[in-house]
Amino acid sequence: MKTSYKPSKLPAIAAQVRKEHPTSSEIKNYQLDNSFLDEVRQWAKLPKEDVDGEAITIPIRKVRLLANYVPANSLHLPLLNLTRILFLRANEEIARSLFILWQDYFTNQDLCYLLYRIVQDKPELVKKIVSNTKLENTTMMQWFPSKNIPYAVGRECMRWQKSDRIRFSDRLMTLGIMPSTRLGQLCIQEYLTFCDRTGYLEISDRDMLPALKKYSPDSIKLFLKNILTELKVEDFQRYYQCGSYLRNIYTSDAGTLKYKNFFSGFTPEQELKYHRWLNYILIRESFSKNSNDERLQFWSQYVPYSTDAYRVSASECLVIEFEMYSIIEFTTKTMGPLYIYRKDIFEKFVKKYLKRMNNTELRHSLYNELLQYATERIIHHDNWQYKTSRYLMAHSIIS
Repeated sequence: MKTSYKPSKLPAIAAQVRKEHPTSSEIKNYQLDNSFLDEVRQWAKLPKEDVDGEAITIPIRKVRLLANYVPANSLHLPLLNLTRILFLRANEEIARSLFILWQDYFTNQDLCYLLYRIVQDKPELVKKIVSNTKLENTTMMQWFPSKNIPYAVGRECMRWQKSDRIRFSDRLMTLGIMPSTRLGQLCIQEYLTFCDRTGYLEISDRDMLPALKKYSPDSIKLFLKNILTELKVEDFQRYYQCGSYLRNIYTSDAGTLKYKNFFSGFTPEQELKYHRWLNYILIRESFSKNSNDERLQFWSQYVPYSTDAYRVSASECLVIEFEMYSIIEFTTKTMGPLYIYRKDIFEKFVKKYLKRMNNTELRHSLYNELLQYATERIIHHDNWQYKTSRYLMAHSIIS
């Protein structure tokens, strides 16, 4: 028998049921009416000793609505009483709703503390709401009090599935963080402050630069601490534009007061990598912005062994320093031979002439008056790279 009867009052009753018992997703978008907001004001003003008793009497429907109100706190009320009510009445549905809303309102410190207390005191309840994720209670307890929650969440994401190169947005979801939320979007935006070496190498210099330009000074420091830990020295020659931007805007050149102040709090190993990154940049600026320049290609491969590099504009030369040796290369199109000196000899007898003379004068003096101090002079003819490499290895300048 065909049954097509539909009670006439069913749509209205169904709507009323949804209003009385909204789901978590519906709570998020539920419009709070004025009468309920008046009750919220009264709860917020209760004497501390009356809050626990009042919490027991509030219908669970209104507790659900309160969970929707607290994250945004549109009335700017003190939240101590309201979060206490939610803590006492929290069930699985309310805790899940709070966790979802927290992803858009994670800067609400009262909400963070409420969730911390729920995880701490009601762990079994919390395990249920994250059961389909990789998220653990101990991790959540580290997130909620963090001063930089997007960074803390991002770092945790990088711990999971390192062997599988899945999208970062998918990693967020494995920890129950929706990429579309404010927290998810900030994690994606701050990705460069916590990603691994493979993640960096997947991003070109051109694509990385716009992201860095949007970062705050604090995020720039986090980015540098991380990339200087993750990358090898030779990796940095990929990032000429980014390195130039960081030097020009944030750090200045090595040895300056601005540079020293910026790197306070960095490890010596991190600072040394950055210094060598600047050496790459300086070598590229000195010879050519064309990556096919033979001197650029040659000296870039030896930056990992260098201790410093600097240009002297008066004489148009570049000095590349190694632990025991100093090398002079000329940056003009007319080139000129390269000269290799013991560092102590260079500092004592040669260095002073670099700023006193122009390019022509210096090249003349190095050959006619100061040649006795050089351990080697190499002209840029065919096979000069081979001869220079052999000399560098023979004298343990490189290994």
